Amino acid sequence: MSKFLDYAGLTEDIIKSIYSQRPTNLRAMFLNTCSRHPDKIAMIDSKRRITYKTLREEAEALSGVFQKNFNIKKGDRIALLLPNGVDYAILYLAIAQLGAITVSLNTRCSANELQFMIEDAQPRLLIAYPDLFEVIRAFALEYFTPENIITTESTKQPDQFPLLYQLLVEGKGHSIDFPTIEPSDISGLMYTSGTTGRPKGAQISHGNIIANSIVLSICYFCVEDDIDLILAPLFHATGLHGQMMRAIYMGSTCVIAEKFNAVAAMQTIETEKVNTCVAVPTIFWLMMVNPDFDTYDLSSLKRIIYGGSPASKKFIESIHAKFPQAMQLNAYGLTECTSVATVLPHSEALRKIDSIGLPTPGSEIKIIDEKDNEVNMNIVGELLIKSSQVCQGYWKNSKATETSFKNGWLYTGDLARVDEEGFVYLMDRKKNIIIRGGENIYSIEVENVLYSYPKILEAAVTGVPDEIFGEQVKACVVLKSGEKASEEEIQSHCNQYLADYKVPKYIAFYDELPKNPAGKVIKEKLRD
Repeated sequence: MSKFLDYAGLTEDIIKSIYSQRPTNLRAMFLNTCSRHPDKIAMIDSKRRITYKTLREEAEALSGVFQKNFNIKKGDRIALLLPNGVDYAILYLAIAQLGAITVSLNTRCSANELQFMIEDAQPRLLIAYPDLFEVIRAFALEYFTPENIITTESTKQPDQFPLLYQLLVEGKGHSIDFPTIEPSDISGLMYTSGTTGRPKGAQISHGNIIANSIVLSICYFCVEDDIDLILAPLFHATGLHGQMMRAIYMGSTCVIAEKFNAVAAMQTIETEKVNTCVAVPTIFWLMMVNPDFDTYDLSSLKRIIYGGSPASKKFIESIHAKFPQAMQLNAYGLTECTSVATVLPHSEALRKIDSIGLPTPGSEIKIIDEKDNEVNMNIVGELLIKSSQVCQGYWKNSKATETSFKNGWLYTGDLARVDEEGFVYLMDRKKNIIIRGGENIYSIEVENVLYSYPKILEAAVTGVPDEIFGEQVKACVVLKSGEKASEEEIQSHCNQYLADYKVPKYIAFYDELPKNPAGKVIKEKLRD
């Protein structure tokens, strides 16, 4: 068991007792909460406030529609291309309790990226917000029949797509044949960036999400009366697993922000008396530097959980000063671990200011060298995680699964060390991940697009420090002889193929890129 238990004030026996009573699938978890708190507000967005009773009724109505109208069976995939909102929660639960699989599509991805994910996952249905649907309209109308594209509102085009709320009304009369769902059955596919430039679908099981919900409720010291503000996208592990599903497990309330705005977030904290907020450092920075920060009553905030991108010493000291009443927890995780793998307790936040904390209860970590040998304390190596939160490998990608999942261990690709007290320190990203405002970007993804531009001879991409976003994308390019190009020209090319956050903010032109004797680009010099 984890040393985190000492900080949470829990014993190993208590943890084992909690685990022994855990539900077997998400429907069982959800029904347990609904029976305890039927009239409690479960979800809030800008349009609706719904109780757990209503959440159950609407989720079951949609389950009935999916089963009766579309013949959705256990293991079938349904893709969601939606903004944050109560609809996302209803749909996710409706899909999960049928044993079907939600394909969570990143709304910021380009048409090419979304097309790959859909072709890879092969969903039976697409449920989309009209404006987001326009991004992939041409492809979607070739892949899906119009009857299998469900929109949340009428589109601007004269298409006859089924409307979500019409189906919701219709589904309230259906009976449902709920299948048997095991903890190992897959509930969701979340696509992560790949080192080959292609996303990989992490297979998140019912058991993974339940374990994650239990563990984070312990690590975050959650109670049933919590009010969570969800600022992260629900297509991300943080928003969906780390907050929404954890709140459903606890029976607490979620306030779902459609998109982030610093003033709107502070207004929501004040109005809804939010006491828990999970976000990347960027979001808290934007609140703290807002000139009107001191005019808002943010005293209800009792837990601030940050992670997902580098946090500077200045940030950590500032957040302690600006939110003195709040417990601050630094969390590290990745999609393949459902959400969070380590947490730095509040009591150690300043003493271990550079640390990402201790393994969560029930998790193990180790640091290995390039030959898979475990290294001693304070020696840097690759971070490995073993946990019931670790996903079931990558969808239809046995090669990547065999590389990243070995003998029960997840090979994170992150370089770290562990000190004498068991605290973990993240040192670098073995796979050259750039983390911008909580979004993971693999350099090779951007490099592939740069190399497709006919004027570019060589390209290398790296992350450079940024006080607000943690890191920004920097592209270092060598043009072909006789060619000329501007920063704007190259950025415009990238915009056609990449999500906006992956487009390089900085373009640096070189006569040649620095290389080692083997011809490999020395990215450390480019970062400087």
